[in-house]
Formats: sequence, C-alpha cells, structure tokens
Amino acid sequence: CVFELDGEKCGIAICYDLRFTEFIRTMALDGIHMLFVVSQWPDKRTAHLDALVKARAIENQMFVVCCNSCGKADGSVFGGHSSITDPWGETLAHAGAEEQIITADCDFSIIKDIRSSINVFNDRRPELYRLR
Repeated sequence: CVFELDGEKCGIAICYDLRFTEFIRTMALDGIHMLFVVSQWPDKRTAHLDALVKARAIENQMFVVCCNSCGKADGSVFGGHSSITDPWGETLAHAGAEEQIITADCDFSIIKDIRSSINVFNDRRPELYRLR
C-alpha cells in the first residue's frame, strides 16, 4: 500500500516484510520516503526487530515507523519496542515493552542530503545480480 501523508510518499509493510530487503527496496525506488511497519513481533526477538528496522532505514535512506504489539494474545507474548528511525539509522523515538505512544519530528529534507552524498540509488548495478 502506498499513500501520501503531508505531501510525502509513504508505504506500509507488515513485520515479516522487514526480512525481504527486495520488497522494501522496491518501495524506496518508487519514491517512498517513510515506511510504516505494523507488527506482531514476539518478545523473544525484539532485538531482531530493532536491527531490521534500523537496517531498512539506513539501506533505503528513509524513515521507518514501526508499531509493534505488546502484551499477550492467544498464548503469544509480543515485545513492544515500537520505534521511529531516521534515514541515518538514528532512533528518534523508542517505546518499551508496555503500551506507549511515541512521537518524533521527521525532517524530510535530510533525505535529499543523504541521497546526494551517499547515492546508493544511482550507484546500484542491478545487471550484476538476478532476483529469482
């Protein structure tokens, strides 16, 4: 799903999608500047969630907003750790394991600066690899 929010192109993914770099990169190539991830990540693997959110933000030079479930449901324990991460991989806001509302100011002008100084989109060489 792609939509516009305050003039910025945004996309939506689910937690499992974070493990598919090609999917997130495709959205970045389509001009997404902010990715919203809705998630039910278990508490045992919140370190993975944090690492994958940061990686997708850095490699795609976009903001990543992750909203993860917390508490228990149907025998599962969810880990919380919702976060807002900027394109440099800096965590702007991070929740704990309990229910919490987080906010952050996202300066979209940094995306242009990052993409002009570390231009991974122009430097890609897709002819060197095949996705199957």
